[in-house]
Amino acid sequence: MKNILLLEDLPEIRARLKVLIQQVFPDAQISESARVHDALGLVSAVKFDWR
Repeated sequence: MKNILLLEDLPEIRARLKVLIQQVFPDAQISESARVHDALGLVSAVKFDWR
């Protein structure tokens, strides 16, 4: 299973990107963030796939 971090400040765009990611990687775990500060906290706590 892939762990993916989605960082986007616009909620509409973030929702559309999440749908696209789910289509390409149906069993992926997607963490979302609207702010860089929050995303950095997630990066510290979760091992994301970078490729």
